[in-house]
Amino acid sequence: MVVKDLNLLPQRVIKQRKSRERTNLIILIAIFVAVSAFSLLLIPFNEMLQLKSKKEFLQQSMPELQKVLESEKQLALEQEKLKLRMNVLNTIQTQELNILEIIESTEKVIPDDLFLMSLAVSGDSVNITGVAKSDVVVADFIRSMRQIGLFDKVFVSNVKGNQAAKQGNADQGTDETYQFNMSCTLKTVKGN
Repeated sequence: MVVKDLNLLPQRVIKQRKSRERTNLIILIAIFVAVSAFSLLLIPFNEMLQLKSKKEFLQQSMPELQKVLESEKQLALEQEKLKLRMNVLNTIQTQELNILEIIESTEKVIPDDLFLMSLAVSGDSVNITGVAKSDVVVADFIRSMRQIGLFDKVFVSNVKGNQAAKQGNADQGTDETYQFNMSCTLKTVKGN
């Protein structure tokens, strides 16, 4: 048995329905294509807007970031200064002899007729320049410096006599003074 589809509608109505269905389908496809194209265009536009907002935020943050970078540089400089100061303090603390002890010990053994012109401490070296009324006073000072116990070596590089006229009467003669340069090497404590 063969069943045939019988349609009692006129052919014109059937064609109009098919034409409307095609038109609706074309309109739906066009709407879909338009929406897809719009969304594809909207994605880059949205990304562009996001990038613009990020750019504006970064531009506004730039001065603050510059301040932070400058603060970090300043902090690094201050840390370096602090490290240097700490190193100096550690060096001072680790030295067995300090300059005050050297001055006090030297002051105790200075003869009455001897005057110090300078006393310089550099590392483990002490340099003394002075003037004495006689070379015997200089020799006594050298002996006393060796007996202090602070120095490994006490060395006088030169003793130079100078004659100066006495003040007052010309018949009293001249005074002779002796200038000297002394180098002393501090004792090092073994085991440090």
